Amino acid sequence: MTPTHSPGPWKVLAAPMHPHFVIYDKEGEPVASIITDHIRETRGNAHLVAAAPALFDFAIQVLSSLADECAPHHAAAPYTNEQLADQARAVIALVEPDLAGTMPARIKWPI
Repeated sequence: MTPTHSPGPWKVLAAPMHPHFVIYDKEGEPVASIITDHIRETRGNAHLVAAAPALFDFAIQVLSSLADECAPHHAAAPYTNEQLADQARAVIALVEPDLAGTMPARIKWPI
C-alpha cells in the first residue's frame, strides 16, 4: 500500500512578525499553515500537525506488532512492548518535549 499523504517527517517553521506557522514535508513542500492570535497554542497545534506522519506510522507499528506481523514498508516490525513504549515517547516528544520526560520509564504489560 502506498501512502496517500505527503512523506514525513514534517517540520514546523515560524513566519516572522506574527503567529503564523507553516508545516513542510520532507521535500520542503508546504502541507499546512496555521494562523491565530494565540501564539503559544498555535505553536503547539503546528507541532501536533507536523507529528501526524509519525503518529500514523506509530499506529501502524502498534497494530502490526500486536498481530505479530511485519508492518507495510517496515522491515523491523514486530516490535517488543518496550520498543513500542520507546517509540511512543519519541512521538510524544515531537509534540510536547517537556511531557515526554515525565512518561513512565517502565510499562506494565499487558495493557
